Amino acid sequence: MFNSKDLPDCVFYSGSGHFEYAEKVIKSLEPKFKKELSFENTNFEKYPDGEFANRIVNPERIKDKIVVYFCSLYSEELYRETTDIVSAMKQQYGAKHIILVVSFMIYRRQDHEENKIINNIKISEIPRLKYAIKSFKDIGVDEIITVTPHSKKMAKWCLEYGIGFTEIDTSMRISEKFNIYLDNNSALINTDAGSIEGVIVFYKYLMISRLLFLLIKIYILNQ
Repeated sequence: MFNSKDLPDCVFYSGSGHFEYAEKVIKSLEPKFKKELSFENTNFEKYPDGEFANRIVNPERIKDKIVVYFCSLYSEELYRETTDIVSAMKQQYGAKHIILVVSFMIYRRQDHEENKIINNIKISEIPRLKYAIKSFKDIGVDEIITVTPHSKKMAKWCLEYGIGFTEIDTSMRISEKFNIYLDNNSALINTDAGSIEGVIVFYKYLMISRLLFLLIKIYILNQ
């Protein structure tokens, strides 16, 4: 990621998904940069017909700069908001490099490309996570920074499409909160086969002695 020497070339923006969290993050960076940091202004609005009317205030500050854009993509509305703003930053206003800091990635579990045969019925899933990452590349995203993702395919597809990828493991910080309430009589129970690897990492930081896996998959067809 960028460091203090890049500061003159950096501008910071945030989407509307979780502004308070994003603000805490950049404030935590101030000792590293030895300067007060703040977000540039963006107006998030809509036209009467519901279409986006978002505006970047003072867009001339973007040209030839490194743009660090914080977003939490927990809905398709916020995903479209991000692509709307970021595409303008790169293609209209001339950003040199765009770093997307994603606290929550949309479609994080929709990563299956394979077909499945269930009760002699062919089930084909759409890998929307893959197509979301490709859309980020198409609009000009150069790097993605996110918490350790549900799927390793996120890193794979970023590499495939030429997007820099950095993941941050938050297991230790989260476990600090849980450990206040846990003891050796507590147990961590996982019911999702796709989360086993992440749960094992998280378990290492918890003050408990038991890790239980209840792998249950129920397919309801023709309902």
